[in-house]
Amino acid sequence: MRRTYTKILLIIACCSQFTALAQTDRMNAVRSYLNTLSMDLPGLNQSIQMDVADIPIADFMRGIAQSYHLNINIAPDVNKKITNHFANSTVKDVLLFLANQYNLTYDFQGTIINVRNYRDPKLDLPPPPKLVKAEYNTASKLITLDLSNDTLYDITKKITQLSGKNIAVMPHIMYKLISGYMKDMTVAAALEKIAVSNRLRISSSGDDNFIMDGLEEDEEYVLKKNTDAVDNGYRIARKTGGNDKTKPGRLSVDANMVGQEKLLNVSAVNTPLKDLVKSLSEQAGIPYFIYAELNGNVTAEAHNLKYADVLQKVLLGTPYSFSQQDGIYMIGEKTFEGIKGQRLVQLHHRSVDSLAYFLPDELKKDVTLKEFKELNAFLVTGAEPQLNRIEQLVKQIDRKVPLITIEVIIMDVNKGSVVKAGLKAGISDSVRTGGNLLGGGLDFTLGSRSINNIIDKIGLNNVFNLGHVTPNFYLQLQAIENRQNVEMRQTPKLSTLNGHAATLSIGNTRYYAVSTQNLMGSLSPTTVTTQQFYPVEANLALKITPFVSADEDVTMNMEIDISNFTADTKINEPPPTATSKFKSIIRVKNEDMVLLGGIERTEKGDSYDGIPLLGRIPVLKWLFSSRDRRNTKVVSVVFIKPTIVYN
Repeated sequence: MRRTYTKILLIIACCSQFTALAQTDRMNAVRSYLNTLSMDLPGLNQSIQMDVADIPIADFMRGIAQSYHLNINIAPDVNKKITNHFANSTVKDVLLFLANQYNLTYDFQGTIINVRNYRDPKLDLPPPPKLVKAEYNTASKLITLDLSNDTLYDITKKITQLSGKNIAVMPHIMYKLISGYMKDMTVAAALEKIAVSNRLRISSSGDDNFIMDGLEEDEEYVLKKNTDAVDNGYRIARKTGGNDKTKPGRLSVDANMVGQEKLLNVSAVNTPLKDLVKSLSEQAGIPYFIYAELNGNVTAEAHNLKYADVLQKVLLGTPYSFSQQDGIYMIGEKTFEGIKGQRLVQLHHRSVDSLAYFLPDELKKDVTLKEFKELNAFLVTGAEPQLNRIEQLVKQIDRKVPLITIEVIIMDVNKGSVVKAGLKAGISDSVRTGGNLLGGGLDFTLGSRSINNIIDKIGLNNVFNLGHVTPNFYLQLQAIENRQNVEMRQTPKLSTLNGHAATLSIGNTRYYAVSTQNLMGSLSPTTVTTQQFYPVEANLALKITPFVSADEDVTMNMEIDISNFTADTKINEPPPTATSKFKSIIRVKNEDMVLLGGIERTEKGDSYDGIPLLGRIPVLKWLFSSRDRRNTKVVSVVFIKPTIVYN
């Protein structure tokens, strides 16, 4: 590495020395000319006193010429600026300084000094002959080329010298410039790469002899097979018409045998449709009839396609189609009777009555569909390519539609307790005496006779004389605790297809009467009473629309409306109802149960009836008041569980 650096430094030093020597020789020549000219022009020997700052050299020299009677012609490209102070220097020394400092040169014609920018004469010398960089391995017979704007003549000459392969180059392409890099390739492969990338044609006559020529204006290279086959997969395609879209373009068709079948490769640009169809049929060896003039141009690039497939793609979007009968292809307009075909398309999983709605209008154009519900199929009549497209689309959408079973659990839980306690006394004409002492709580009413008997027993020894109560007097004792724990569970189940709504409504209806009285007549009015019955419904209504995703998640749009009668009323009173509504969109995994919604209501109350003031005194309040204490809890929840059924 150090040796390399040393060599580089020596080369740089030598170049700098040669440059300095050349510069010294040039200045000596200019000095000699000025000294010789000063004999005829005394002004060159006069001293100069001048101080300049940032002025053009042309103006400075023009001032010297006027002051010292010199003839100086300045070239237009001398446009540098000068800043200097000259004192006690001769004019020729100043001119010599300017030539050296600002890279100027002087041409002398008699007493006229022409000033121009200096240019090294070596730059105008013709370049040395360029050597082609090429290496050839005689053992492996592989060549490596590093080309950069080398002529085709020099390249082929070098290859022939190294490999012994004879290469003839046509005169009109001899000086074509070639660039590129190829490593370890055979001579034939390298020449082929050069030909393809530079629009050249190469042919071999055997015995390692090659001929190179240029492509015609209407020819170009295209891939022969796939775009991956870049080794020897090129072919030359002819083109005519240029960029004019109304004229034919490029066309190239060939066929490859794959097994027992021919596969076509097509490369066409702005080519007449009729020419393309003819070339396809000839290359595939397919018999055909054309029943109409095939108008229009086609641009296509396809590889390894069957004849029917490439013909279908070429005619797609045109008013033409084809059909096949006994191996013979008939090509013409879609409306031609011989082109139309019929096909029965049967469905396995979907119903035929909904299929026609999903088919695109583009496919149904120029096609007749007739349903056969008994066979769950439809008969389609139309062009063969359209029949194939319809059948392929039907196969894609004819899939099993999942069945979703939805289980909804609605639970109502009522828990509560009521405590009643107190003592009531009063006078009434008719009071029902007696009641419960055990089991149903203490709820007992004593009449005047029972009370008087108790009073008499208290005063047996005549110690106390309490007296008797009035005959209509009564006394009611009450100490009742009522508890309830009611759980109501409803489990409706619905089943529906994916994407379809399932509805359920279960309930009952009650009626209440509304009476209306109307006066009929004016002299002797008569009252007419009419009675109408109005319904009141309490229902459990469900509406659920499920959607099954690919990962078996079920998205459900749900509307649930639950209403119940809360009490029994008379015939002329509308029954009260309680209503709960849910409306939601949820996403649930298959067979997972989730809580859709719920409500919890708690009621607490404490009320009493008694004598003012006395009903608030501790202990005595139980003698002078009656109390009710209520504690109720109501819980309503809704659970939902979807299950996907495929079979």
